[in-house]
Amino acid sequence: LRMPSRWTILSEKDHDRPWPGVPLQACCFSDHGARRRQGWRKRDLRDSALLDLLTTFAFYLIPFVLVLTLVVFVHEFGHFIVGRWCGVKVDAFSIGFGPELWSRVDRLGTRWRIASIPLGGYVSFHGDANAASAPDPEAVRAMPESERAVTFAAQSVWK
Repeated sequence: LRMPSRWTILSEKDHDRPWPGVPLQACCFSDHGARRRQGWRKRDLRDSALLDLLTTFAFYLIPFVLVLTLVVFVHEFGHFIVGRWCGVKVDAFSIGFGPELWSRVDRLGTRWRIASIPLGGYVSFHGDANAASAPDPEAVRAMPESERAVTFAAQSVWK
């Protein structure tokens, strides 16, 4: 096969071809939409916007969510393991927000959960009043001494 020079005059039938003058079957695997423009082929799933949406979802959004979930898990596990090393009781370890999809309580009383919106997570320490780990003074005062000793608020800064 010989590519024509760039000064070759194109005929009407050559406008779809990557190399004008060369038969289509010899130069590429696709017809570059010529059949669709001719209108002889019925529309099928390959032409639909739904397939484009599903392909985009499968190749971009799913890997993004999986990688983000892994990063969130490693980050939150860092909070979890340091809290355990310092003797703080962990009430909940969650990946995601919203309605709960799966949960389990381990032998130390930590509730491990996976929620439906996997765009974050949290670790809830014993005695926390809210998501910002602010201690609840009334709840801490009402706890017995043995339970108060394992709260985040009762730990020393130097630990």
